[in-house]
Amino acid sequence: MIYKVGILGASGRMGLQIAGLLQDGFSYGGNSFELADALSGSGKLKSIEGIPVRTLEEPPREPVHVWIDFSTPQATVAFLDRIETPIVIATTGFTESQLAKIHAYAERFPVMLAPNTSPGMNLFLHWLEKLPEGLKFDLNLSEEHHIHKKDAPSGTAKSLLEVLRGRGYGEVPVQSVRAGGIRGVHTLKFAAADETIEIRHEALDRRVFAEGALVAAAFLVKQKKAGLYKMADALGTRNKDNE
Repeated sequence: MIYKVGILGASGRMGLQIAGLLQDGFSYGGNSFELADALSGSGKLKSIEGIPVRTLEEPPREPVHVWIDFSTPQATVAFLDRIETPIVIATTGFTESQLAKIHAYAERFPVMLAPNTSPGMNLFLHWLEKLPEGLKFDLNLSEEHHIHKKDAPSGTAKSLLEVLRGRGYGEVPVQSVRAGGIRGVHTLKFAAADETIEIRHEALDRRVFAEGALVAAAFLVKQKKAGLYKMADALGTRNKDNE
């Protein structure tokens, strides 16, 4: 089957990456995926991979099966008022009220809230879900991104902290760095008096996030039930025992 994909935030770095993969002929699980609609509020581009880029106020180009969102929190919540379609939300930096709106939308349609769509980072999260409680180490988390990333700590860092709290590790200090063109580095350090352990994930190319977002879309478009899904659901690594 051919599934139609729409991109919110189409003129951004990630939107362009996803559009390029779709143009090259992305397929997954025996199905093909095509770019059908593209939205951006920046006005930077008139078209992307031959598809006109429209604003939120302009009518849809054609129906889509699933949306992928790499935009801004304000754009995301405004967009939810205009669609009735599964959506992968990879935007970060939401307020509590904005998250409440996303949760309300997920009561009616499938939604994946995925602050990080790379398989490697989601494996990192999966490992932490199995972390023993009560280890005699001090924990410290650092995250590094490019200078254009606005939210700090990153959405991924917040996900890591959430898992750590669930394992009984309270308030873990976080350092955020915004410099150059860093695509994303997250390092969790365990320090004791005589030894240290580090778990580090570094994204070497934005393509890994684009491919992950399309894998997420391929999973979400087949879900018959409304609900809030995680990237781990698409990758088969979700540990339901810790929920």
